[in-house]
Amino acid sequence: MIEALLIITAIFILAELIVRRKKAADYIVYSSNQFFGYCPKPMSSGLMRGRYDWYINEIGLRTHHRCTEIKGAIALVGDSIVEGGSYVRQGETLSYLIEKKLERIVHPIAASGWSLSNEIEFIKQNSMFLEARLIIIVVNSDDLCDVNPWSSEFTHPTKTPLFRLVYLVRRLGWPYFYRLKHRTKPEASSDAWMTRVRWLQEHDGAQLIWVLYPNADELVEGARPCAALYDALGAGAVIVDLSDQVDWQPDCYADRLHPNAKGRGVLASVIASVAERASY
Repeated sequence: MIEALLIITAIFILAELIVRRKKAADYIVYSSNQFFGYCPKPMSSGLMRGRYDWYINEIGLRTHHRCTEIKGAIALVGDSIVEGGSYVRQGETLSYLIEKKLERIVHPIAASGWSLSNEIEFIKQNSMFLEARLIIIVVNSDDLCDVNPWSSEFTHPTKTPLFRLVYLVRRLGWPYFYRLKHRTKPEASSDAWMTRVRWLQEHDGAQLIWVLYPNADELVEGARPCAALYDALGAGAVIVDLSDQVDWQPDCYADRLHPNAKGRGVLASVIASVAERASY
């Protein structure tokens, strides 16, 4: 019995050391916030699997740019589609791809799991971004809800887990558990997010462009993404529906929602083209 326990312990320690050496659990870490729920932890960094680098600036954005040069820059707003996640290199995230095309600073105001309400509340707390010449909001149908709060150390860890092997096993199994236990979509009729959208629309300053991002099901079925958003935006809003772009096809997705490398490239090209036509 003791020998078996020692063998199991030795195997666990060896596996834990391998996970640490390979940086297999080097996920982005977060800070909670009473206003906008949470954001990536300021001044943190990592190298997932020794390949996927990520760096968070002084206010919690995944960029090497500091927030001292806002005027004339572009603010790119969104969720994990914009932020990229731990398995995308920093230089291959959407903001960096757009920067390369436009040769202009792009600040990614984004975090994994953010709703449109999280994004606008972050801008309220960091109002210097309203001085940007152009704000581009990438939004999908699941984003039309109230602020998504910080949930747990499991989904949005605030520190590196003590036992990284255990965390990695749980993390890798999470998508399957999530599909089984969580089948409902966020409520799209909440007045809270509409009120925030109208506040942003009515605020003087940066020009706003709304990029409506369909999930894979909506694209295949021909359903318009973010249908409820039109009422909140009203007439005169600048709207780009990605469903109308001929280059946006089902092979642009890595899963139901997130873009793969091809998808990020197509999306960056669409946004860069829109930005070039805008008068900023």
